[in-house]
Amino acid sequence: MRRGASVRDSQPTPPMAPSLYKSSKARQKSVWSYFAGGNVKEGMGRLISKFFIYDNVRAEKASSHHFKNMVLGCQQASVGVQPPTPYEVRNKYLEMEYKDISKYVNKLRSKWETNGCIIMCDGWTGPTRLSIINFMVYSKRKTIFLKYVDASDHIKNYKYIYKLLRDVIMEVGEHNAF
Repeated sequence: MRRGASVRDSQPTPPMAPSLYKSSKARQKSVWSYFAGGNVKEGMGRLISKFFIYDNVRAEKASSHHFKNMVLGCQQASVGVQPPTPYEVRNKYLEMEYKDISKYVNKLRSKWETNGCIIMCDGWTGPTRLSIINFMVYSKRKTIFLKYVDASDHIKNYKYIYKLLRDVIMEVGEHNAF
C-alpha cells in the first residue's frame, strides 16, 4: 500500500461484466462471443445475476412476473435495441404506468356499486414521529390503496378518526360501503 493511501483505496474491486451495450464491438458477434462456452442459459444467467448482485437487488425479485416479462421482451426485441434511460424510466414510462394503474382502479371503482366494498384503515408511527393513516378499499377479493393522511400534527381521538372516515366514505360513496 502506498504511503498516505487509505485502507479503502486498497480494497480489491469486484469483477465487472463486459459492458455489452456500450462497446463499439457490441454487435451480434460480440454478444454471442460472451456465450462462447456453449451454454447460452448460463451466460445469460451470469449477466442477469451480476445485475442482482452488484446493484443490490434481492434475488427473490427474479421470480417476479414483471422481471420474467422483461426478460421475454428482451429476447424478442431485435439486436441493437437500447434499454431505456433513467430519464425515460422516471418520466415517460412512469407516466404510462400511472395511466394504466388509474384505468385499472377506475374499473374496480365501477364495480363497487354492484358488489359493495369495505373501507379499511391502518395507522402507524415511524421512528421520526411521523404518523400516517392509510385507507384501503376491499371489494370482490381485490384490495386497493385509496389514500394516506399525515396525522402527525393531530391528536388521534375518536373525533379526528370519525372525520377522516366520514370523508373517505363520501369519496367512496355512502351507498357503496357496507
